[in-house]
Amino acid sequence: MLYYLHLLKDSDWALSKALNVLRYISFRCAAAALSAFLISVVFGPWFIRRLRRDKVGEDTAKSDSSQLNKLHSSKKGTPTMGGVLMLVAVVGSAMLWARPDILYVPLILGSMGALAVLGYADDFIKLRFAAKKGLSARTKLAIQLFVGFIAGLLLYGHFCCTTNVIEPESIKAPPMYAPSSTLANARDGREAAPATGLGSLGNESLYKIDYTKISESPGTAVYFPFFKNVRIQLGLMFILFVMVVIAGSSNAVNLTDGLDGLAIGSLVMVSIAFAVISYLVGRVDFSSYLGIPYVPGAGEVTVICCAMVGASLGFLWFNCHPAQVFMGDVGALSFGGAIGLIALILKQEFLLVLVGGIFVLEALSVILQVASFRLTGKRVFKIAPLHHHFQFKGWHENKVTVRFWIVAAMLAVLSIVSLKIR
Repeated sequence: MLYYLHLLKDSDWALSKALNVLRYISFRCAAAALSAFLISVVFGPWFIRRLRRDKVGEDTAKSDSSQLNKLHSSKKGTPTMGGVLMLVAVVGSAMLWARPDILYVPLILGSMGALAVLGYADDFIKLRFAAKKGLSARTKLAIQLFVGFIAGLLLYGHFCCTTNVIEPESIKAPPMYAPSSTLANARDGREAAPATGLGSLGNESLYKIDYTKISESPGTAVYFPFFKNVRIQLGLMFILFVMVVIAGSSNAVNLTDGLDGLAIGSLVMVSIAFAVISYLVGRVDFSSYLGIPYVPGAGEVTVICCAMVGASLGFLWFNCHPAQVFMGDVGALSFGGAIGLIALILKQEFLLVLVGGIFVLEALSVILQVASFRLTGKRVFKIAPLHHHFQFKGWHENKVTVRFWIVAAMLAVLSIVSLKIR
């Protein structure tokens, strides 16, 4: 909410100039990342002590594999539900630096909160009742789909207004040799044109939008990476698509959260990638140049992505091997659902498969393992998810984690580069 301070008129020129930086997306992104990191690092030790005092510790013996229980026996009693700290850091930072009047901000934070409550209930049952492994899979999936349904309804209603997503072919670029004085208007974080009133549009004074070329409800279409003009219009089916994406990404991150620092380190890579992508998507000049859908107001999503980067790095401070705290379902489900929703908002739904490739591989390993065992009675992997398979092959936990981070970083880079390859 600090963004609105730049509207204050003050006779003190220096103060007015200082407050003016709040208009800029780049400044607020950096501030959001730093704020979230500091919240995590400063309050982390107190939060971990509180979890230890309340005996909120992980029971590693609940796995069905005796070998896995033996490998992770040293982790028994490690505090869990650290995702509460991550969520507080993101929400607190976003409330300070993002614009709450842009629908995407409360939508992402609200969805994270709802999935965090689900994760909290699951973690609480595991801790409170020793004989139970949390909520049933059907119950968790049903609630995840319900959260996705609400988010899908809101996005569908928002995207049915065609000006909320603009296809690149509808944008007319300025003349190649525009006067330098005019080009000087291209500043990060400029106010939006009156037509939309949403966020940072880049140098909107130089670009014109031909509304006659915009197809019906481009926001409810899905776009494909590496292809410039390939899209499928889903219409009302877009709501079902949102449900599947949010539930799928939420569960995929949860499955990845099995080794110290593995899931949170991968989330850092994914959040950085989406921070870059959302900045590009939220500027009319960059989206026109790259040939990707332009989403007015997406610049505020960049602020949330940076807050997620800061919160994740702050949590990694305590979650790296040997972990002092685990994020639990409360963190994995909420952050996983958030990256799925961000991909939907940015119209990069299928790019999510590439950006979050580590999470996709982890989820696929479980699906393949279960399907193969039920159909043939044989296992594809020594154990699923995939990271435990490499543990069983003799890799040290740190080696598995760092190598998965490397893959996640390369996939993030490839995802950003793919925006140019069309």
